[in-house]
Amino acid sequence: MLIVSSLQSGQSTNKLYFNNPNFYSAKASTVDEIALDSYHFNVVNDKLQITSDNTQFTIDLPTTFVKLKSIQLSYDHQYVAYDLEVTNGTKIYVVNLLTGEHTNVSDTVGYVYDYSGYEVPYGIAWSPTENILAFVGGYDGSTRVNIFHFEHDGSMQSKNGSLAYQRELRGVKWAKDGSSIYFLVESGVAADKNTLYQTSIEITDGYMYGDTIEKIKELDQEESDAWLKN
Repeated sequence: MLIVSSLQSGQSTNKLYFNNPNFYSAKASTVDEIALDSYHFNVVNDKLQITSDNTQFTIDLPTTFVKLKSIQLSYDHQYVAYDLEVTNGTKIYVVNLLTGEHTNVSDTVGYVYDYSGYEVPYGIAWSPTENILAFVGGYDGSTRVNIFHFEHDGSMQSKNGSLAYQRELRGVKWAKDGSSIYFLVESGVAADKNTLYQTSIEITDGYMYGDTIEKIKELDQEESDAWLKN
C-alpha cells in the first residue's frame, strides 16, 4: 500500500459518504425485536433469531456473549453483519441470509481480533454496490481496517484496507459510489484531533485489494463526531 498526503481544510465532504439506512445500534444491554426491511432479529437465551416471510434461522451466540452492539444489512439484503460485546472485547459476525451460514470475521478474516475502541455502529460498513464488508479490527495498540468480499474467492483478495495504527481507530465508512473507504484515526498530535484517511478499493483481474491510502484532512473533536454521525 502507498500512502500519499492530500490535506484539505474548510471543505465539507459528508455528501461523499454512504450511510446505510438498514442498520440498528443498540443503546441498552438488552433489546426488543429489531426490524430491518423485511427481516426481524431477536436475541433470546443467547441465540440470535432471524425471521422473515421466507427465512427462519437461529444462530448460537458465543458463550462469552454480553450484548448485541449493532446490526447492518448488506446492500442487496443477502447478508447481515453484527458486532457483539463479549467478555474479552468485541467480535464481528456475518450471516448469509439465504443459507444461514455464519462467519466470525474477527477470527477468520482477522487474526482473533478483539478491538472494542471504535464508535458504535461505525465499526462495520457494507459497500453500497457489492457484498464487501469493511470492518474495524485489530487489538489495543494495533488497530486497522479489513475488507472482505463475500462473493469472491478468499484467496483472490487482500484483506488489508489500512495500515496498522498504534492509536484508536474510531470508525469506517464507504464512498457513495463504492470506490473507496474512509476511516478516522486518532492523530496522536492532540487528544481532540483525528486524521481522516481514504483507501481506494480495486478489483483487477478478479483480485480485490486496498490500493493507495490517502491522508485527507485533520478533524477536531466536533468535526470528527459530525463526520461519524452525518
